[in-house]
Amino acid sequence: MASASKTVLFLDHTPFLGGAQLALVELLKKLDRGKIRPFIINSTAARDLGLTAEYEGYQLPYQLLPWPRLKKISLLSPLYFLRNLKKIIKIIKREKVDLIFTNTVRAAIFAAAASLLTHRPLIWYQLDYTFPRLLFEILKRVPARIFYVSRSLAEYYEGHGVEREKVFYLWSNFSEKLADISFKTRDDKRRELGIKEDEVLLGYLGRLVNWKGPQILIAALKLLRVSGYNNVKALIAGTGKNQRGDNEAELKCLVREEDLAPAVIFTGWEKDNFRLMRALDILCLTSLGPEPFSSVVLEAMMANVSVIATTTGGTPEINEPEALCLLVKPGRAEDLAEKIKTLINDKSLAAELKEKARLKVQAYTTAAAAAHWQEIFFTLLKS
Repeated sequence: MASASKTVLFLDHTPFLGGAQLALVELLKKLDRGKIRPFIINSTAARDLGLTAEYEGYQLPYQLLPWPRLKKISLLSPLYFLRNLKKIIKIIKREKVDLIFTNTVRAAIFAAAASLLTHRPLIWYQLDYTFPRLLFEILKRVPARIFYVSRSLAEYYEGHGVEREKVFYLWSNFSEKLADISFKTRDDKRRELGIKEDEVLLGYLGRLVNWKGPQILIAALKLLRVSGYNNVKALIAGTGKNQRGDNEAELKCLVREEDLAPAVIFTGWEKDNFRLMRALDILCLTSLGPEPFSSVVLEAMMANVSVIATTTGGTPEINEPEALCLLVKPGRAEDLAEKIKTLINDKSLAAELKEKARLKVQAYTTAAAAAHWQEIFFTLLKS
């Protein structure tokens, strides 16, 4: 290892394979190991849910801790907090950490305390709206820099216009994965899924939880088929296992009740979802609550797939300054069905939106993000 390299601690507590976690792994893979040595701390549950396999696959050093649930306050909560904080500080000293980086709320709270006690600079990368506002205001003076994944999120935490608080949109390495997926491979995947040449394949790729709204896609599919669009099918890829709001079983029950089983394909969670994405005609982002900034929308655009998304959180920002996808209000299955009809019937519009989107999202690659983060790390350490 070069003597000039700096150790950055990436503190995370989210153990499942979500978009933010996979994006972080891909980012660490792209960092220049001669300049940045990454070290990860995550929850012990990460081993059971497959995230540690990602770390090991890329030879990323890590350590797991039993993170306490801060929302469930008890008399033992301070003890659990102090116990983990002590372990984190020990790791910081042992690994000679120069900088701390967090991308989840619970980790940000621990990192703020660790930063104060060890005098290591801290970066908060805010990815969601779940940080308690009062606590955020109290602790926001600790990080040297705060980055938000969208303007919507920055405005929520009143961080817009502040010099040390900036917007840094999410990234994806999806375009690299797609490079080897030919049209023949796409056709083979569609045949494997049982999709005929004249059929339109809608897609939902994400966690199967209530607030993400996969049930809205099923409702829209029902409306489409009732109105005569019998050549439309839906692919639902993901799982709700071990997640709050898990509605996977309810979705499968709903499909049976609505007599949609022949038209809906459940694949479960798939690591190589770029093949599934390439097979789609239209991706539907159906989130009911604010989506800070959706990585799956970027991935669909990289795959030259049409996108319909809800007008929540930071998602509409990708449509600026010109439309790249169609937007609908959350929870409106009727509106979603109408937008799907628009893309099916107006092929020139669909092609125009896809091409504009494909060109714009070339700036959101993981390689570009890694170079930018690396510059941020060294600028901060020098200052």
